[in-house]
Amino acid sequence: MFLFLSLFSCERLKHYNTSSDDLALVEVNGEKLYLSDIEAILPENISSEDSAAYADDYIKKWATRILLYQKAANNIDSKQEEEVARLVEDYRRSLIVHLYQRNLIAQKVKAPTEAELLDYYKANSEDFRLQEEIFKGLYMGVPKNAPKLSELRRDLGNIQKKLQEIEKFSYQNAVGYEYFMENWMKRSDFPNIPQDFQPRKGLQEFSDEQNVYFLYVTELKQKGETMPFDFAKQEIVPILREQKSFDFIRRFDDELYERAVRKEEIVRNIK
Repeated sequence: MFLFLSLFSCERLKHYNTSSDDLALVEVNGEKLYLSDIEAILPENISSEDSAAYADDYIKKWATRILLYQKAANNIDSKQEEEVARLVEDYRRSLIVHLYQRNLIAQKVKAPTEAELLDYYKANSEDFRLQEEIFKGLYMGVPKNAPKLSELRRDLGNIQKKLQEIEKFSYQNAVGYEYFMENWMKRSDFPNIPQDFQPRKGLQEFSDEQNVYFLYVTELKQKGETMPFDFAKQEIVPILREQKSFDFIRRFDDELYERAVRKEEIVRNIK
């Protein structure tokens, strides 16, 4: 069974596959594994030899799982069968409840407001410390042999008045360009920045073998400083969403229970 696939390359097997008649490669006690199943798990750009070995290993594991399950199913006693049924039902109920709660949250729980985000930030600002430098500004990388580099340097020293010229130059020559005067960016967003490079306000320049890079910084926050609010928001939003969702589900559960008690849908036999 396992030798079958190794006799054919992936390309030769594809000859048998049509949209209406998928090839069943292996059958184990009534369960079938199809060519389309194998094609779905093969990595891209894999060689014919590697694809045969990869598929052969997958078939072996697939068949073993089926054989092991059938062996186990034939040797489980009635008490264990009841336990499995109970666990399956518990999981089914939990899954249905989870999906229902997720739908309720999507429909009923509103996104945090700007005021709520700001209140949380003020109350917990010490929890939001920077793990690396962040800054606002402009970044550009250009080949060392790009034309008119001296003019570009002059324009970068006067960004407010020369932004149009800078952007035109970037379209024609840049290998990387980012304008982020209004948004904070992390140092790690720029992998070309050397580890020993220390960003500071104003225009700075560094290079590698092929390119020269310009970083113009208008605002800067150092590692260890408190995050600015407009940067911390991206971390606060999921915190408040989770908090709102938890509070909503807790209230929903309480109201559901109390309503059932009032309607006498819950009967207590022990007082």
